[in-house]
Amino acid sequence: MNPKRLSLLPVRFLALLVGVVFSLQCLANQPNGTPTKFIPDQGYLAWRQKLLDCLTPLRLMCIAAHPDDEDSETLAFYRYRYGVRTSILLANWGEGGQNEIGPELYEELGVIRAHETMEASRLVGTGRIYCLNQKDFGFSKSASETWSFWDHDRALEEMVRILRIEKPDVLITNHRFGTGHGNHQAIAGLAVQAIPMAASPECFTGQIRDEGLLPWKVQRFFQQVRHHEGLPGEPFDASVPVGEIDPLRAVAYQEIASEALLRHRSQGVKGIWNQVNQARITQPENFFRSVLDKDFSEPLRDLFEGMKGAWWLESEEPAAAFSKLLPASDTANGPFQYAILDAMKFLGQDSSRFEHSLNRAVEILSASPDSSTIKPETLLEIPGEMWGLSLEVHCSEDPLVPAQESIFSLIVHNQGPAMVVVDSFDLAVPTGWLLTPIKQESGSLGPFKQAEAHFLVKPASDALPTQPGVVDLYRSRQPFQPQIEHA
Repeated sequence: MNPKRLSLLPVRFLALLVGVVFSLQCLANQPNGTPTKFIPDQGYLAWRQKLLDCLTPLRLMCIAAHPDDEDSETLAFYRYRYGVRTSILLANWGEGGQNEIGPELYEELGVIRAHETMEASRLVGTGRIYCLNQKDFGFSKSASETWSFWDHDRALEEMVRILRIEKPDVLITNHRFGTGHGNHQAIAGLAVQAIPMAASPECFTGQIRDEGLLPWKVQRFFQQVRHHEGLPGEPFDASVPVGEIDPLRAVAYQEIASEALLRHRSQGVKGIWNQVNQARITQPENFFRSVLDKDFSEPLRDLFEGMKGAWWLESEEPAAAFSKLLPASDTANGPFQYAILDAMKFLGQDSSRFEHSLNRAVEILSASPDSSTIKPETLLEIPGEMWGLSLEVHCSEDPLVPAQESIFSLIVHNQGPAMVVVDSFDLAVPTGWLLTPIKQESGSLGPFKQAEAHFLVKPASDALPTQPGVVDLYRSRQPFQPQIEHA
């Protein structure tokens, strides 16, 4: 058997600084004791999903006022069924509400709800959560009242920035104009303002000049109708069959969303399960009205109908769809999508042919990195996981102190049956930090063996401290960025 060759990719340290790290344990079961119906993908299902994600560049963003306002049903449908990249943009962290699980209120409650949102998002496959960081002050009766508390100009500039960062093709929201919670009305109206400004090179030019962002045109903005803020029988421009069963996971997309909703424990959602089941029976579709365009002459088949990259409108099976959309594959210079389709075909069937197809995809992607938002590292994670490789990172000091040396240990474990060759270890640290290799083990790594590398790390003398969770909540547009990132 030929040994597998491994060159360990960099471990990036984003902000290994002094301070308090706030974390919450995720509970395995629902708060009312009901067995969990859906768990995050693992093994072949997770690897297939990573491949499916490569087949379309399309992106879907849900805009919502507070945690648990997001349309998790539609997000789960598009991510798991078609590999669409999904994201959420919130106005705030819901810190103005009540806490059903403990004494924490205000900013401390916001930290809890931020973690609950991240936990829920992992279930529906949503990779990124953004927030405008407009503080929650409780129930609001109107949009005008909301804007008397919120900073409109700052929120508008930040929403434009996030649209340019995330580049969504389609926006959706559960919120209505002129009715419902004032926070709901405010953020829905703000999106209408932000969309044309994000597309204009003359708006917020500092984002373009100083931050390297480019104008981005959102193609469609849909508002959900016929739901809790709507009316039965409202006209619609598109519908999404969220009540359908995912054939690989054997649960409905509504059920996946229900599991995600139950992660918002501080909001007392445990009694909502019966309501969700009833809603699934009476309304297995989500209906949407177009906000940006005039009503279509007839309902769209899909939120992405007519957009380049919506392969599923040609066929439900990726291979059949791409046979219509792309020319026949060339064995020497086949397109990236065909290499991914080959990898999907051989996944779990023929490991050698799977790795060959995956390597072809990585080579094509690496040759034209600007043509795709997918990173080669994402694909390279798959064979490493299949081989049973895992990486641990340990630090001799906790917390780190500016100008004080610490030892970082990187340990790679081979828990698979094949021989692996470790070429090298690498460690990336922030600018101004000193890095000195101490020891590196390389060469052949047999089954159930491990190899180690150790580095002496000295943070810069002016390294800033990590903020407590209640402060960090309002410091970044994405919550609690990881301090260590495996690349």
